Amino acid sequence: MYLFDLTFLSSYDWRITHGLSHHIYTNTFYDFEVSILEPFWEFLPKPEKTLLQRYGSYVYEYLLIPVALYMEALKRICFVASGEAPPRPENLLPVLELVVMALLAPSFGAALWLWFVLHLACSSWFTGVGLVVAHHHPEIYHEGDAMREDRDWGLCQLDAVRDRVEITGNLFLVATTFGDHSLHHLLPTVDHSKLKYVYPVFLETCKEFNIPFSFLSQWDMVCGKYLQLANNKPNDSPPGFKSKTS
Repeated sequence: MYLFDLTFLSSYDWRITHGLSHHIYTNTFYDFEVSILEPFWEFLPKPEKTLLQRYGSYVYEYLLIPVALYMEALKRICFVASGEAPPRPENLLPVLELVVMALLAPSFGAALWLWFVLHLACSSWFTGVGLVVAHHHPEIYHEGDAMREDRDWGLCQLDAVRDRVEITGNLFLVATTFGDHSLHHLLPTVDHSKLKYVYPVFLETCKEFNIPFSFLSQWDMVCGKYLQLANNKPNDSPPGFKSKTS
């Protein structure tokens, strides 16, 4: 669990922002992983989006993505310093990481530079990949779009996520790029290495209840991210996994 804290993120905060917010209220106003991206990434189809918010990320996101986790660390330091949040011992793990690297490196300067680059790479991968892998595409439900009549929680989860055809079946890619995401949202406590065993019964259940399930390509998701950012008109009909008979 504490490996997560080596990234400048907080495993304690992640339980709240990811487990209790994103997984329950996916792509809604109550999804912290949508709201925290604003105003730089406005994924909800708000009519009042500015031109900068709709198209500016083509440029400025390449400055923000590498330092996103540094910004999280700085925010946490400010909260602790102001007394708004208690200090947590695991948040010092990146500092311990730097100390160990300094002991092993030929100089402190070399260790500091390597530590800095390491976290730039980590932020670039975690943030950059996270933005384009599962939740943001015009075909995917976002707050403001028309919802399905059947408000079953599992169906609404499927409306708010997509899987990528190139990723499913490859455990390395699944584990490093948030793969098998539909099943992850339906069964969030199941280890990703075991989700492949659930696919047969999942697909059979979809077939039984006439719920079409299809994949998008990774390239579709990359393009869809920018299309969704540019989108300022909510969908009039429920997106995603609609019954063929509806």
